[in-house]
Amino acid sequence: MSCSSNSKLKILDEDELLHKISIGQIYPSGNIYVKQFGKTLKDNKKDQSFNFYPLLVPSDLKKLKRKIIQANFITELSDSPDPHQFAIRVYHIPNKELMDENHIDCGLGKNKKEKNYQYFGAEDFYNSINDHCASLNDINQYQSNYNNKYSFNVIGLSDELKKTNVTYLSNKVRPLSSEEKESIKKDKEKNQLEKIECTTIVHRLDSAQMLYSIQSPSIQFDLRLSEYINPGCLGHLNRNIVLDFIKNNRVTKTVLLNFYQGAL
Repeated sequence: MSCSSNSKLKILDEDELLHKISIGQIYPSGNIYVKQFGKTLKDNKKDQSFNFYPLLVPSDLKKLKRKIIQANFITELSDSPDPHQFAIRVYHIPNKELMDENHIDCGLGKNKKEKNYQYFGAEDFYNSINDHCASLNDINQYQSNYNNKYSFNVIGLSDELKKTNVTYLSNKVRPLSSEEKESIKKDKEKNQLEKIECTTIVHRLDSAQMLYSIQSPSIQFDLRLSEYINPGCLGHLNRNIVLDFIKNNRVTKTVLLNFYQGAL
């Protein structure tokens, strides 16, 4: 991809860029809950403004009037200890946002589902097994002026990343590098040698499906999002998001982000 000729435009490297990209879910309330691909450094201020792009197939995207949703940082969530109990008290985000009333109470009460609210596109990133209360650590909350009955997946990019283009990739299988193929082969051989008896089928990086590509004049790479669901060997369900940095048709860096959904 070609970069902008504007000399004032800052071109971000891989490590800088990781702190500018997040992924998660937007809800009818306008609240957006996301995880960053890069850990926020203590001496770095959080980006106060992000642009969020719907992760929807083209036919669904046409039905949605908003293609870009601007939002401001509100808070970093955490698991709050109850001073009167040893248990950690959290909440189930889809229930808090009135999208799900079937999940167990995670300590702070339950809400009834709003009848008109609906999901659009892929599964909620914060869905989990009904008896699993997921940690809220490492989740940032943003507030937008979005006002609609739909909840859907979004990718967030810092406001300084201008003219971003997000393109759907039709769920094609993500190609593997020779190093990744060798790593998967060794992992399978290790399981066979150790005679590990799995209760569920392990899904590895070779099952990842490409979902979206991302380009911006502020980025000297093309970015590619892929995904695979892995119950592991013992039924611990994980939704894994793969972010590839691509330059001159070669993957230069790969980062995985995990959403743990509980034990099957």
